[in-house]
Amino acid sequence: MNGYKTGFGRFFLGCLLILGLTSAVVADDWLSDPKTKIKIWNPQPKLSAEWSGGDKDGCADGKGVMKWFEDGVLKERFEGSYAKGRPEGRCSFEVYDNKGAVTLSGEGDFKNGKLAGKGVLKWPDGKVYEGEIANNLQNGKGILIWKNGTRYEGGFKNGIMNGAAVYTEPDGTRYEGNYADGQMDGKGVLLGPDGCRYEGEFSHGLENGLGVLTWPDGTRYEGNFVDGVMSGKGKIVGKDGKKYEGKFQFGVFHGEGVQTLPDGKVLKGKFENGKFAGE
Repeated sequence: MNGYKTGFGRFFLGCLLILGLTSAVVADDWLSDPKTKIKIWNPQPKLSAEWSGGDKDGCADGKGVMKWFEDGVLKERFEGSYAKGRPEGRCSFEVYDNKGAVTLSGEGDFKNGKLAGKGVLKWPDGKVYEGEIANNLQNGKGILIWKNGTRYEGGFKNGIMNGAAVYTEPDGTRYEGNYADGQMDGKGVLLGPDGCRYEGEFSHGLENGLGVLTWPDGTRYEGNFVDGVMSGKGKIVGKDGKKYEGKFQFGVFHGEGVQTLPDGKVLKGKFENGKFAGE
């Protein structure tokens, strides 16, 4: 019945769109394809573009392919529907680095030149997001899956995991509860691959506040947690009937408390580093 640290804390960075997708409304300018002279809305005036598709009133319109260049290097490619020079409707896209490698790809619904609606985003490391998008970022409900099978299904806000969600890992780790700013925060239930179960309060990705922790053998702790460790006031009951109620520090008995042994003997007084130190 020594201390127990779950070690399940997770910190999740938000999955943000990049390059022109995130800056599509930084500036408002127009340019013309040097070959066709068709006007195209330019989200970044320093870029150049090529449009292969229809036109209406001198602007890119209808189905086509748009390529954006920076200093002659291809940075983005859009294929789909345009209206009045802007992406409108369903479009697929790819974003490239300076060496031509794809850094982001996907498809989604566009409105007034921005992703807005349902969409799919894919990263080179194998992550895939599918769900709601607004203002070029994951906003609303969606599913994010990592290459190794780790899965998050729940709310997003401005590209970061927020709200009620279920998070699972291939080893059996499972969290169901609230997220804030990409971390477990609020009320939730966390199951470990070893069968341990924690139900209670979370903050900054770790067990913080009041909670109940149970082990597969039936050992049960109820009390306060600090940064994933039993700390403060609490009560623990072991499978052998041994009980302790009192102060904990760094996961062990420390401070004033009462311990009841299986034979009925009671130790009441001060505990230090998990051991009885006297009355």
